[in-house]
Amino acid sequence: DGCTPLVGAAIYLWHCDTTGLYSLYDTTDRNYLRGVGVSDADGKVRFTTIYPGCYDGRWPHIHFEIFDSIDAAVAGEASVLTAQIAMPEAESAQVYQDNALYSNGTANLNRITIASDNVFSDNSADEITQQTMVITGDVNTALHGTVTIPVDYTTERSTSMAPPLGGFGGPDGQRPPMPPKG
Repeated sequence: DGCTPLVGAAIYLWHCDTTGLYSLYDTTDRNYLRGVGVSDADGKVRFTTIYPGCYDGRWPHIHFEIFDSIDAAVAGEASVLTAQIAMPEAESAQVYQDNALYSNGTANLNRITIASDNVFSDNSADEITQQTMVITGDVNTALHGTVTIPVDYTTERSTSMAPPLGGFGGPDGQRPPMPPKG
């Protein structure tokens, strides 16, 4: 409704590590680079994390789900939005120059474009711009990213998100569980 801030909404956010592996998917016995935050009076949520890696076949991105409240999130209710945030190309290329941490980032980034990514490719240029994080700061000290995420409450909701092309990648192809409460 014109981007009225969502106060008290819960955001579940997750992304891969520097080499493209996901906890609970690829390393099923580990839970890392995942978190839930609750929006403040301005509708803002802040996370501190690493820059996600770039794995073969996907543009660098961060997954998220938005829930009406933390209670809705931990109760397993349907999210009001499940989507992904695209990372900007220039900053990704800069980060991936650190081959000690991002050993395959540059090679994988050079094999894909956001326009050919299987998630972002069906969006217009304006939609891709809206879905791409704006990064400020210095790659050698600290980067800060922002993105405004509009939520359309008139869209039909379901209790499970559709799997990506080829499944979720976990051992059983299923969506990973929410992190434990507490």
